Amino acid sequence: MIAAGIFYFIDKQVLMERLASRLPTGKHIPYGRGTILIKEVKGNRLVGVEIHDRHDPLMEVVVRAESADFIVDSRNRKVDIILRNGTIEEKIVKDKDRACLMSFKEYIITIDPAEISKKLKKLRKDAEEYN
Repeated sequence: MIAAGIFYFIDKQVLMERLASRLPTGKHIPYGRGTILIKEVKGNRLVGVEIHDRHDPLMEVVVRAESADFIVDSRNRKVDIILRNGTIEEKIVKDKDRACLMSFKEYIITIDPAEISKKLKKLRKDAEEYN
C-alpha cells in the first residue's frame, strides 16, 4: 500500500513536470478571455508568471507572480495553480488613471486542464505550420 502511494506520487510529479515542460515560454498563451505568459520553467515550477485577464470588457486585470506551482485534483478533474509573491493590478478601461494594485503571498487559480490542452495543441499546430 505504501509503495503504491509512493509510485502514485512519483507518477503525478513526473506528469506535472512533463506538462510544465511543454508550456511555451516567452509567449502569451491564450486562455479564456485572457493570456498567460511564462518566463521560465524549472521542473514543475513556473518562474515569472504574468496573467492578463479580460473576462470583464470594462476592466483590465494583470496578475504577476514570482513563481507558480501546480496541484492536480484528478478526482475533480481540475488543476490549481498556486501563484506566489506577486501583485494584481486592476484598471478601468475608460479611465486608465484609476487603478488598484494589490499584493499577495499566495493566490490560487483553478483551471480546467482540457481547455489548456486544447490551447497547447493549437499553439503547436500553428508553430508547425509557421515552420
